[in-house]
Amino acid sequence: EVTPRNSQLWEVAQSAGEALGISLEHAMAGGGSDANTTSQYTATLDGLGAVGDGAHATHEFVYLDKMVERTALLTLLLVAPPLEQP
Repeated sequence: EVTPRNSQLWEVAQSAGEALGISLEHAMAGGGSDANTTSQYTATLDGLGAVGDGAHATHEFVYLDKMVERTALLTLLLVAPPLEQP
């Protein structure tokens, strides 16, 4: 869900992505995840995991060469200054 804190976190993620040369796109998807619950209580971004295809299917795979950049992105998000309180 788009909330003020989620929007702030998205801006931090976009800046971190730009610093790493990673293009991030905002998207909405159906289904459920833990983010459906956490987003009610704290800033939440979903989809920061491994890059690949076929989630939870027998043909599921990840691009190993993308793991380093995803780890770097997550690291920048973890060390970013705290978000402003709404």
